[in-house]
Amino acid sequence: MLFVRQLVLTTCLLIMACTAQKPAVQKPEKPEDAKQMDTQMANCKMSGKSLAECRAQLGNSTSMTRPKDAEEAANLDRFDAQKGAAAALAERLSNCTGTKAQCRDQAKEALSKLMGQNLTEEELAYDLQRAGASKAQEVIKACQANASTTEEKKACLRSDAAKAEAAKVSGRDAGKIKNEDLAKAAREGAASDMATIMKSCMESAENATAKKACLKRDDLKSTMAASMGRNKSDVKDSEVRESLRQAAQNDALMMLQNCNKSEMAKCKEQAKTLQAKASGKNASEITDSKLQLDASKAMSRNLADKMVACVEDAGENASARALCKERLAASSVQSADLTQSGRKLSQTDLEVALQQAALSKAREISEDCTGSRQECKDILTERVAMSMGKRKEDLTEKDVETIMEEGAREAGKSAAKACREAREEDANATCEDPVEKYMQSRKIEKSGDTKKDDVQKKNIKQNMAKDLEKDAMRVCLEEASKAEADKCLNELKTETADVSAELFKDLPAEAQQAKQKRAKLDASREVVGERFHLCMKAAQTQEEKDACLADMKNKTSIAGLSEKAEDIALRYRGQEVAEAARACNMTQRAACIQQVKDELKQAGMKEREFGKVTKLAAIKAAAETWVACKENTTNSDEVCDNIVKASLEDESGEAGIWSEDMKAKVQRLGEALMNGTETVLRKLKRVGSDAVTDGAACSDSVFAKITGRLENVSRDFNLTDAHGAMNVSSRRCRLVFGKAQYESKLPTNDLNETEIALLSDTVASNLAGLSLSSRRLLAGRRLDQVTSVYADQEVQECAASDSTCGADANSSQSTSPSPMPSPAPSPSSSPASLPSPSPSSSSTSSPSPSPTPLPSPSPSSSSTSSPSPSPSTSPSPLPAPSPTPAASPSASPTPSASPMPSASPSSSQSPSPVPSPTLPPSPSPSPAPSPNRVDSGVDSAETSW
Repeated sequence: MLFVRQLVLTTCLLIMACTAQKPAVQKPEKPEDAKQMDTQMANCKMSGKSLAECRAQLGNSTSMTRPKDAEEAANLDRFDAQKGAAAALAERLSNCTGTKAQCRDQAKEALSKLMGQNLTEEELAYDLQRAGASKAQEVIKACQANASTTEEKKACLRSDAAKAEAAKVSGRDAGKIKNEDLAKAAREGAASDMATIMKSCMESAENATAKKACLKRDDLKSTMAASMGRNKSDVKDSEVRESLRQAAQNDALMMLQNCNKSEMAKCKEQAKTLQAKASGKNASEITDSKLQLDASKAMSRNLADKMVACVEDAGENASARALCKERLAASSVQSADLTQSGRKLSQTDLEVALQQAALSKAREISEDCTGSRQECKDILTERVAMSMGKRKEDLTEKDVETIMEEGAREAGKSAAKACREAREEDANATCEDPVEKYMQSRKIEKSGDTKKDDVQKKNIKQNMAKDLEKDAMRVCLEEASKAEADKCLNELKTETADVSAELFKDLPAEAQQAKQKRAKLDASREVVGERFHLCMKAAQTQEEKDACLADMKNKTSIAGLSEKAEDIALRYRGQEVAEAARACNMTQRAACIQQVKDELKQAGMKEREFGKVTKLAAIKAAAETWVACKENTTNSDEVCDNIVKASLEDESGEAGIWSEDMKAKVQRLGEALMNGTETVLRKLKRVGSDAVTDGAACSDSVFAKITGRLENVSRDFNLTDAHGAMNVSSRRCRLVFGKAQYESKLPTNDLNETEIALLSDTVASNLAGLSLSSRRLLAGRRLDQVTSVYADQEVQECAASDSTCGADANSSQSTSPSPMPSPAPSPSSSPASLPSPSPSSSSTSSPSPSPTPLPSPSPSSSSTSSPSPSPSTSPSPLPAPSPTPAASPSASPTPSASPMPSASPSSSQSPSPVPSPTLPPSPSPSPAPSPNRVDSGVDSAETSW
């Protein structure tokens, strides 16, 4: 009996010893429990202990089931430590009794131990702000727990006590902590708590039905409502889905940032598992493409926060701000990359990442800000600039308004995606209206005109559908081939086509398909064009510009686009103009158009090309408005014409722009867009010239002088005997934003594209800076001056299947009914036979020592004052592809007026590398060309798009 008792006692002691060595797994019952477990792991790591030592110390307490695989278990431990890092650091800094610098050094040392590597100053700034946000969450929660009304709970989101505690922990000036920072801290804290509730529920769910029921838990809405100072009954099902999706994306990114990437397959599976449990899905539903998309979205938010913290920390130190971009952008992009290809990130990759970070910050501020539109705009301007490594003074009005527009669409698009997810499970799920979400974020009101507001609503939804496709295309464009990109896009169909179906659910199936097809094609072009644009803005050397072009051609192929790269660049530039005209209000619009012109020039566009860009943009925007109106089958042609006319006049700054010719072009393109028909850009056989002046009224004498100058240019530009004189036609003057603008057209007969480009350069250089008076004016009167000149081969966007669109009979060029007098006819002269210009070299960055010259006109003893140098004649920053000698397609019989606003004169124009020619009063045979003179001002080594 004694033996038996001893045996039992020994067995009990052994069991107790084993239990002490391997405690049972502890599961969190509440979000607070999970947060405490993560904080304990972080504190242990910050003390310098290894993962194994910390796990032995803490036992199996964890917020997730521990994997059996040792590497996966270590990944989860690192994830838990990183989840608890902000709260653990906040505890340490709250208790720090040293100086601000000493506390900062202690924080840096603790974080370096946690991460197992030295932390940079740029990274430290973000972690300190993250700790401050954690402390603010704690104060706000306590405040709301003691509040009895929703108003009192909302007041907690403006708590000075929360700002003071956040400042103390982070080392920031409390005055720099805004209400929007507190709202963000509370919102993200609630999302993390909701994700913890979901993960716990999903782990304990025994079947699919139980898992679906997790999304209906009452505490999800109550947690969200409490954090926002709202009633639970006011929280929509789609809002819960959206909050969970963002938290799940953050979890996936954090796992990818902290796992052992030498075993990427395990990293991806664990990231998918975390994301699935936090969002109420099965891991098998998450493809690699979806994981990459979601990780990229989380990375954009994360990078924006890091950049804001780093730039604020840098202050006025420009070198420190530059380091923020250099060190944070690349590491952030690489941390979210699933391929682990080891590829070197290009400058374009980094610029795109920073642009997306700015977009995420714009959306965040737009949603969190509750002040007036101007107050919200001011804080948004500051934070968006910081997220790109800039100062707020570096952003133009156009930059701010367009990023606000995109951020508002991002908010509406996310609402649509969340609604689609909610209604997949429950057809009666409550949802936010995506357009209402857009309007709230944009801080604008409806016009009150039912039909006009309906057209705006349809246009907004179409742009949201395009933005969905752009998100997918940005991810899939990183694939190595078109086949892989297509596979990626197909895997993301639920993120694009399925959500578009929710946006367009009120339309017939055929109309939905046409709109989705249009959205996908527009998105492909814009993503490729955007990459090129951002690359060229950042490029400093010819080698870098060549790389931009090579990247664009490669991405064009992967995207499956059949267009030339130059046409994609032209379309993107037009979209930039249209976006600026739409985003800026009437008082801002002229300045915004000038600012977008300056930006496009920085990205490689010649100034003279801007007129073509604006015309293309205006007709496309008008056609899109026409489509949106005609989708409502009860709208008459007259109603739609009036809506399009008003929109076009408003955005162009030109009253009377609407004409029968304009109407025909808009409707022709509109029908192609409505049917989802692919469109192409067709070059017309004419050069359009627009002389922008500072005059406030149209003048017959001014137009006569401009036309005379153009007639001289046309007569003297006889490249071969076959071309003959090219007379000016289709002249008209119009007021654009209160300034007189004189439009003319030069039929180009059988000139090839290279010769047309040289003619356009010559027109621009000869009209630039022209003083428009031939006699002395009375005292007090001022001369009209040409401030900008646009001259380029005209293009028309046509349905690819419409062979008659863009067909131009030069002999039938109509003359405008404008009262401007035509110049007196000049006697014809025999054209001089001159060699055609040589194609531009695409491999050199310096001007050729012996460029092929244009014919030099005869010297004149009565020449006008020398015109100012033309910006269009500066060396182009981009190597052009070899020109095609064949003539381009012909143009339409009736030329249209320039429908978009010209920008106001630029104060910074590039000097011409060569003198502009002095034109003779009458034609004469051209002398032999001078080897040291290029009358067009074109650098033969380079030319731009």
